[in-house]
Amino acid sequence: MTYTAFDVIHGIASFGALAWMLYLVARSPGDVRRWAVAGLLAGWSVAYPFGIAASAGTDFLGVDAMTARYVQHGLLLVAAYSLVCFFQFSALEARLARGRAAREAVGLAVALAVVTAANLAIPADLRVPAATVTSTPGEGPVGVDSIAAFYIAANSYLLYAFAAACVWTRRYARGAEPRLRRGLRVASGGLAATPWPGRRSWCRTSAGGPAPRPRRRSSSRASSCCCSGSCCSWRGWPTRPWSPGWPRCGCGSGTAARIATSVHCGQY
Repeated sequence: MTYTAFDVIHGIASFGALAWMLYLVARSPGDVRRWAVAGLLAGWSVAYPFGIAASAGTDFLGVDAMTARYVQHGLLLVAAYSLVCFFQFSALEARLARGRAAREAVGLAVALAVVTAANLAIPADLRVPAATVTSTPGEGPVGVDSIAAFYIAANSYLLYAFAAACVWTRRYARGAEPRLRRGLRVASGGLAATPWPGRRSWCRTSAGGPAPRPRRRSSSRASSCCCSGSCCSWRGWPTRPWSPGWPRCGCGSGTAARIATSVHCGQY
């Protein structure tokens, strides 16, 4: 496994920022906000090399590629939790912030439990392909339940954490002085946009491959239907869709087909 110049610069900057924050924590150990920022930087800094190894499909520090991916995601979840805690302790009184942080910890524990169970359930012969899913869009064993659960649980919590941090940033901005308020609003915009640039879509099907393209027939009646009827009860969905204007088929129009297919879609 080789590292690029960007990887080296990223590592130096990340661990340098972490060292500086630990110095600030040592100067004021009672400041919970500094501890939260230190947890954020520690999680993101340490997770980065594990993510590189997982994407390359190689072992790292004695663990296989999928375990490296598990360590990376676990650290990122803790970092995201620390981010939410920072804004909560900045916007609320200490007593209220502690109560909310405790409730947030329950969500973190659930996400970590699901990710851990899913990682242990991944078959041995699929662990390397599962680890490299994020670097091979549209490929890999994305139809395996354990692999899907792993990435859905991790990324769902990350998406929630960024959304919560965005909300708390804007709430904190209301009572801040004008210059700080503008900065916090810019930060909230960045938090809202963070999950989207790296998004990748993948669809789960029973065969584990990409969802089939809708089939269209030449007849006028069949032209409004995307399927031959076999997928009308696909995955147990009812034959009548929830929109009264759609055909009886349940996935009859192109829009309905895309929605029915995307039900089993996730992000990683």
